[in-house]
This record gives sequence, structure tokens and C-alpha cells, in this order.
Amino acid sequence: MAFLFISAKAQLDTIPKIDGQYQYVGVVSVDSSFKKEDLYNKSKLYFVDVYNSAKDVIQYDDKDAGRIVGKGFLELNDMQWVAPWIWDVYYTTEIMVKNGKYKYRFYDIHIKQYVGTSKIETDLTIDDAMNQLHKMGYKKMTAKLLENTAKKFQNSIDVLKSYMANKENTKNDF
Repeated sequence: MAFLFISAKAQLDTIPKIDGQYQYVGVVSVDSSFKKEDLYNKSKLYFVDVYNSAKDVIQYDDKDAGRIVGKGFLELNDMQWVAPWIWDVYYTTEIMVKNGKYKYRFYDIHIKQYVGTSKIETDLTIDDAMNQLHKMGYKKMTAKLLENTAKKFQNSIDVLKSYMANKENTKNDF
């Protein structure tokens, strides 16, 4: 029993808690030839491609300041007995750019939780969701959902880094 709790706790530790809030933050230096405008355009393209509808996602867009903020969503699920257990994970993505570097931040993470077709509770923090599942005895599922949440965020970070690192083709060979 203690092992299951330790396992779930270890998975929770994969989602960084900074200043009391679960969030992913990073500052990345790129090729110094990347100007603020280049990185801004790359971050805008990231929102367009990854979120499918940047117009619906982007909440704040200031090219002069080099800052874009948008709302994201991902869905996770697990089968518990015969009913699916679903986490709708909502979060905010912020990208700030300067010449040769950028900062990303995935924060304001909250969860809407469903079992089958009935909603259990809305707007849970990660801690609330974890505690609720633990109280119900779903420790393995808690660890799995938290691990999958962390993997999805890490994938988003990896995709963002890929977008920001790519150089434009300077040849006119379209």
C-alpha cells in the first residue's frame, strides 16, 4: 500500500511545482542569429499548428513585446472497471521572445474530471484531483494519469523547442 502512494507521489513530482503552482517554465537560448521577430513568428506558427485554431486559443498577442499567451486543453483517460475515467486538463501557454532566446511557461493547470458520462467535479487542481482519487482508492490510476499528464506537457515542450530551433530555408527553391 505504501509503495502505491510513493509511486503516485513520485509521478506527481514529475510535474514541477514553482511558487506553489504546478507549471513548466524554461528559458532556451537559440542560435544568436534568430532575432526577436523570427522567434515571435515561430511561436505564432507553433500556436497555429499545435492548437489547430490559433484564433480561438490565443488570448494575448503583443508582437512588439514579443509575447503570446493562449489557452490549451488535453484529454487523458483510463479505464476503471467498465467506465472510462477522463481528465480534461486545461492550461495556459505563454511564450516570450528576445533576440537569441525565448521563455516558455505552461501554467494555470486545472482539471475537469468525468467518470463515464457523469461529471464528478469541475475545476480541480492537480492536488485536488490526486487527493480525490486517492480517497476513492484509485492509487495506480492516479499515478498513471499524472504520469500521462507530465508526458503530454513534456511532448508539448519538445514540439515547441523543435519549432523554435528550425532555421528558415534561405534558398529560393520552393
